[in-house]
Amino acid sequence: MDVNRGQETTKKALLRRLFGKPSTAEELAQAMGIDPTVARRHLVDLRNAGFVTVDLERGSVGRPRARYALTVEGREVFFAKYDVVLDALTRGALRRNGPRHARSLYREAARTLGADLGYPRSTGETMRTLQEVGFEPELRTEQGRRLMVSHNCPVLRQARKTPPLLCEAFHGELLDRAFRGSHASLRQTMATGAPECIHLLAPSNVLQRSSEDQE
Repeated sequence: MDVNRGQETTKKALLRRLFGKPSTAEELAQAMGIDPTVARRHLVDLRNAGFVTVDLERGSVGRPRARYALTVEGREVFFAKYDVVLDALTRGALRRNGPRHARSLYREAARTLGADLGYPRSTGETMRTLQEVGFEPELRTEQGRRLMVSHNCPVLRQARKTPPLLCEAFHGELLDRAFRGSHASLRQTMATGAPECIHLLAPSNVLQRSSEDQE
């Protein structure tokens, strides 16, 4: 099923609404201003195509509610599929010089991307570029601390195989470049089953890199 075709734009809109937030057909229909019956019909198609999963949520009364969530394939609808090439590059780096060299390589790739994106920039511009790259970003504040929340990972398939390289080395370094004066510390990641990725943006003079990460 090609969800990018004109007659299926509703399906793609439903998938986008599921970034980082599993929802029921009724919740999605209300957010999009469509009839719940229409939403359910599209969600059945998306489930049959492998783009969403469904869990039954049982309450104290009434019928169980179906809650839908994105699969890896559903996330990849929005972004180019570089997973085959990326997997080969990652395995090659690990095989050639081991994990330490691979982490250094991924950090360098993040620095290169950061330079291409013009980091550091204003917060608004940074959020826009992270959106364009595919992270579906959101800044939160928790007890006075800044959190970078990513509702999507454009390389989730590979990140599941090597979280230290993609989630810590690459994504963390990219956020370090984006937010000058901060050090991004990974709190949770979709690569290990969390619903969203969260990095704590701590002042760099408080959190120091371990000697292993020094270049």
